[in-house]
Amino acid sequence: MISFILYYIISVLLGQIFQYYCDIGFSFSVDIFLIILILIL
Repeated sequence: MISFILYYIISVLLGQIFQYYCDIGFSFSVDIFLIILILIL
């Protein structure tokens, strides 16, 4: 559970970084990242 929270925080931070580079692909990148995390977990 703790690792999931850490992954969520990291995904949010990465999402904010991606938002600076591409506002349109922000939600798209987060969705892909969350799917990858689900596959790993």
